[in-house]
Amino acid sequence: MEPLGQEQIKQENNYNIASVFERAIAFVIDVMLWLTVSTWLYQTLQPKSINIYFLLSLLTFVLYETIFSMGKLKTIGKFLLGIKVIDRKTKGNLDFTHAFLRAIGYILSIFTFFLGFAFVLFSKKRLALEDLLAGSEVISTREKTGTEMTLISFFGTILIIFAIYFAYNNLIFNPYKAMKQSAQEQLVKIAYLEEVHKQKYGSYTNDLLRLALISGDEVQFQRDMQQYFRPNGFKIGVSKEGYYIEGFAKDNADPAKSSKVYFTK
Repeated sequence: MEPLGQEQIKQENNYNIASVFERAIAFVIDVMLWLTVSTWLYQTLQPKSINIYFLLSLLTFVLYETIFSMGKLKTIGKFLLGIKVIDRKTKGNLDFTHAFLRAIGYILSIFTFFLGFAFVLFSKKRLALEDLLAGSEVISTREKTGTEMTLISFFGTILIIFAIYFAYNNLIFNPYKAMKQSAQEQLVKIAYLEEVHKQKYGSYTNDLLRLALISGDEVQFQRDMQQYFRPNGFKIGVSKEGYYIEGFAKDNADPAKSSKVYFTK
């Protein structure tokens, strides 16, 4: 009887490399699951710092991809599509280190407008950036009917076209893409000025002009407010114990679709 490792290698070698379409659909399923849970938790918990929450949410995605790329485990997307990540050299399961590197590769690809995924177009084994970092490849674990492959190819093509459009649109044609983040950062600055006002005068204030004067550069403060927020789309509520600041960012050409950002204490 052959050792277990040898049996696994022989078995894995019988599998086919997963198609680009299978990988695309599996990845979108996993991302949508992550975004759904993250959004629900954000609305439920309403954390004070959106930046810290975003980093924690991102870490959760990395851990999810790491854990479910190890051993015999699969992410939900890969399970539904019948594909699996394996070590490219041994044809065995990934260990923690390589699975973690693969998850980091996903993050790098996402934040470079999916350029990391484009590597599959120039690789015979359809290796994306995450595979190059982790020494992995993605294989198909079950045979699929002609109808299944047709549907997978159809929906996979739509997803790839959408990803290209999204990257192209956000990279070149969307002047509002960073506006929400800038508006949130401006709220943090205003919150800091509120604390300065509290130290100097013993209370918080809803007078934006007073905060502008405290900033040390009234003109720049006003410019930032006009640049990041909609006209009449900003307000401050104060009490003895704290304050609430909210505004509507200029992150959409349609004012009615502007995002609301806020900061509370």
